[in-house]
Amino acid sequence: ENLPHQLEELRIFGNKCRARGLAAVTGALADKSRNLKILDLSYQHVAADDGEEFDVQWLADALSRNTTLKTLDLDNDSLDDGHLTHIVAALTKNRTLEELMLNHNKITGTGVAMLAAKFGQMKGLKKISMYSNVFDEDNGTGGTGAAAKTTTTGKNANPTARTTQH
Repeated sequence: ENLPHQLEELRIFGNKCRARGLAAVTGALADKSRNLKILDLSYQHVAADDGEEFDVQWLADALSRNTTLKTLDLDNDSLDDGHLTHIVAALTKNRTLEELMLNHNKITGTGVAMLAAKFGQMKGLKKISMYSNVFDEDNGTGGTGAAAKTTTTGKNANPTARTTQH
């Protein structure tokens, strides 16, 4: 939309981006003539108090077609397993994203298992950071729901391999 074509880094940390702002960002992601390499959408809080939501599906659709983005920061966006499903589906089509930050969200052990199952299909991804989510010890069958830390690096790493309780 109105973003300059030469823009390589966009950080809109904490702005509670909604429909109009998200349309501009996703338009820039989907536009093959853009050169955006780093996108920081942290602290957007997908479920807003005013009832207007950050539509993760829009972002995922654009991400699946993007060919330039290397780093996507979705820290502290209140993302849950349902939101993660859209993001993972997009990442199986995206070949350029190398780093994904999902820290301080509401992702559970179920989401981590789904991400781990699809990780081999994410051809560009090299690093996932997921600390301070709500991973449970037994995938939702009575676990503690305690916050956990997972950082995964390398294509052969298992996203659940380095999970530690806080």
